[in-house]
Amino acid sequence: MAGARITDRSTLLLTSLLVIGLAAGAVLFVMLWRGPSSAGHFETATPAAVDCPTGSGTPVCYGVEVTNTGEGAQQVRCEVSPGPDTAALFSNGSGVYVSDAPVEAGGTLQLTVEVSPSQGSTIVSVPSVSCGAFA
Repeated sequence: MAGARITDRSTLLLTSLLVIGLAAGAVLFVMLWRGPSSAGHFETATPAAVDCPTGSGTPVCYGVEVTNTGEGAQQVRCEVSPGPDTAALFSNGSGVYVSDAPVEAGGTLQLTVEVSPSQGSTIVSVPSVSCGAFA
């Protein structure tokens, strides 16, 4: 009888794992066919050289256009990554920018990145900017 109980428990356990696996597969299948939601997506253009704000003292600045490609208004959060041998910050003095107000669907936002060479360097590299929805 002890062997039968072990077999019953094993069968129950394996059946449970099979049901859980099938349920997880069904959920993943639905997510795959539904595709990504376009709500809260932002597209970031390649940084382009622009004039620096008057009095900033920064040698090189880049403008970055951020577009809300989602279906509704959403706040945006952007991070700047400096290129090699450079320091890069948004014009707010931080490496992170969060919009004060939501950007409308299809709306754009123009950000300025101030770039300086690192200590002991004369190289100024183009930074990269990545943006996403801010929850």
